[in-house]
Amino acid sequence: IQKCCYEISKSIYESDDLETLYHQIHNSVSKITNTNNFYISLVDWSENKINFPYFIDEKDKKPNSRDFKNCLSEYVITNGEAVLINKENTYEDFITKNNIKVQGKKCKNWLGVPLKLTNGKTIGMIGIQSYSSSNMFTNEDLKLLLLVSNQIATAIKRKKDDIFIHQQANYDHLTGLTNKALFYDRLEHAILQAQRHEEVIAVLFLDVDAFK
Repeated sequence: IQKCCYEISKSIYESDDLETLYHQIHNSVSKITNTNNFYISLVDWSENKINFPYFIDEKDKKPNSRDFKNCLSEYVITNGEAVLINKENTYEDFITKNNIKVQGKKCKNWLGVPLKLTNGKTIGMIGIQSYSSSNMFTNEDLKLLLLVSNQIATAIKRKKDDIFIHQQANYDHLTGLTNKALFYDRLEHAILQAQRHEEVIAVLFLDVDAFK
């Protein structure tokens, strides 16, 4: 667990984008749960939408962003509690009892853990599933994921904030185009590289008349 927590902490600083962060989280989680079927779902509470920025599964394709439905992912996010289904009859009973709409292929066992920030707000969940009876998730797997779930939530929130701050500082909020700050930064790097390799650098300037 300590190694998993360390790897997740390390990935916060080493990953330049969310996709890399998600992939490194997946690698860390797969080492303690022994399954490659893993996904992250995040929630937009303002619009009651759920999206799946990272989804790896041997049988199912990555779902599209959607409005809230009564599915397993939404159940975990809404209730803010982990769900472990590790027996076929338990799976059927849970689906029927809670009127769950099954999405994708039916699995043998499933484990979903909410992603909560330190203030208790749920921002999404992580889910793992198995199609084989030989790899059944246990309460130990549940405890392990609960131990790292807060750290994962914090890592995702921090990386999303970092990306937002970077975009605010380096991109125009109206057009989405790079601004002067990023231009000067790139130009400085280009000049240093040209000096290092004894090359010539040129800047092309385009002026658009009457453009506000």
